[in-house]
Amino acid sequence: MDMNIKFSHGASKAKDSFEAKEANANISCQGNILFLVISLADNFWKRFCGLMFRKSVPGGWGLLLTHCNSVHTMFMRFPIDVIYLDNNGKIVKCIEHLKPWRFSFGGSEAVHCLELATGVIAKNSLTSGDHVNHSYFFAVKPNRSSLSPAKSVHGAKQAGATMVEFLFVGPIITMIGLGILQYSLLFFAKNNINHAAFMAARAGSVGNADLKSVQNAFNKALIPLYGGGRDAIELAQTLVTVNKDLLINSRIEMLNPTKESFDDWSDDALKATVGKGVSRVIPNSGQAFRDVKKIGSKSGQNIQDANLIKLRMTYGYEMKVPFVKEMMKVYLKWLDPKDDAFHTLLVTNGRFPVVTHVTLQMQSDAIEPTKPISTPGMGNNGNPSDPGNPPAGGDGKAPNCPLSGCSSTTSPNNGNGDSGDSCKLPMETVSSDVLFDFDSSDLKPAAQSQLNNIIEESKTRDFSSMTIRGYTDQIGSDNVNAKLSLDRANTVRDYLQKNGFPLEKNIDTEGKGAADPLVPLSSCTNASTQKSCLAANRRVTFSWNKA
Repeated sequence: MDMNIKFSHGASKAKDSFEAKEANANISCQGNILFLVISLADNFWKRFCGLMFRKSVPGGWGLLLTHCNSVHTMFMRFPIDVIYLDNNGKIVKCIEHLKPWRFSFGGSEAVHCLELATGVIAKNSLTSGDHVNHSYFFAVKPNRSSLSPAKSVHGAKQAGATMVEFLFVGPIITMIGLGILQYSLLFFAKNNINHAAFMAARAGSVGNADLKSVQNAFNKALIPLYGGGRDAIELAQTLVTVNKDLLINSRIEMLNPTKESFDDWSDDALKATVGKGVSRVIPNSGQAFRDVKKIGSKSGQNIQDANLIKLRMTYGYEMKVPFVKEMMKVYLKWLDPKDDAFHTLLVTNGRFPVVTHVTLQMQSDAIEPTKPISTPGMGNNGNPSDPGNPPAGGDGKAPNCPLSGCSSTTSPNNGNGDSGDSCKLPMETVSSDVLFDFDSSDLKPAAQSQLNNIIEESKTRDFSSMTIRGYTDQIGSDNVNAKLSLDRANTVRDYLQKNGFPLEKNIDTEGKGAADPLVPLSSCTNASTQKSCLAANRRVTFSWNKA
């Protein structure tokens, strides 16, 4: 309702003073009486709308929000003055020039709120203790002064920030709830994926590390994540859905055994039987009796390490919760480093990449996969071996060597026949079996990639010369092995020089024969497996020397 009201300063005026309801009533208050037209906002919808979307507030008009002790100015285009009132109409707080997109709270004594045009408070010197005389405050008769704000007959207080709660707090709380729901679903999915990864690794451990068996076990274990089924027919139908989805949105990588594991520990006899003469095989039997100190030259592993199956599963989880999944898609695209094509594909498809690692002991002979080929690993070709303590001279000081990790000028023979005053850069070792067939010095076709890597690496190193040393195993006479090892070193040298090796660099070759064996002959007494057992000794080393 709209009606004429007036402000009166000082003590409370008598009820009959207001009942005259005359716009120009002669009520004295320090010589100042203010008349206004007031509109009531006494229900939810009127309080909800308030002054939003209005262009201005007339100077002689105000809006009384009942049971409202806090307000906001969201979606408003102009500042306002705000007066907070107690249940009897007494002013308890004045807020001048409240700008748009602000909040205001009247305090514990405030019950109602009057919104006015900006400048009204200052112009009329309104302050706490003044009274607003309006018929709304005389609805209870008699003794309105005895009613406390908490026991107002007009109803309980309602916060005036209803719009803020409805448009801002509400959506935020809703998004938090949806986020928690999506996280719960993702947590459930991750548990299912972890279980599926374990089942896949178990299938691989007893199934000769066959990736097809691993994938099948992984897919079957994810049936519950796709809805499961009540009988065999429904389970089979769900499995079809799983296989179709995972064909695009999953990846299984066998991190161990690696290609280098098979290089070091493949058994020729098992290759002929278990591997059907095609695939290399790492034996699983008799692990407790094998020498754990025997380390493969390429893989940096002993036989027990090579008998671990380690898998990395990457699964693209499809997010289900509205709004949250759209936000996560944008966030994941922004976060994507784009260094993994499969990861980028999942993110582009709106999937959440979930990565799980699992490692189990092999329970069967590991057969090297042919498609895809076994994953290259960080074996000795990647120089993962312990470098030992920093080199020190005889006086306890660091040697006169510009690079860390190189040989000291005072160090004795380092096991590779090296001694003297040359400072040598880190050495690389390539298995002779990769470069040559047994008892041969002719390069194998597969050797080119290894030697090309040596050439490219040489172009990035600062060195004055290179030393290539050829080694054999202990089978055969010393004279034969010495010549064979030197021939192999010379063959490698010739290939390097013909295929882009920096020609200004000097290449020295040495034939070391069966010297400095990595595997002692006493560890390989079985005649049928002796050649494969001693494979680590057949090697070619490359040393970059810095003057």
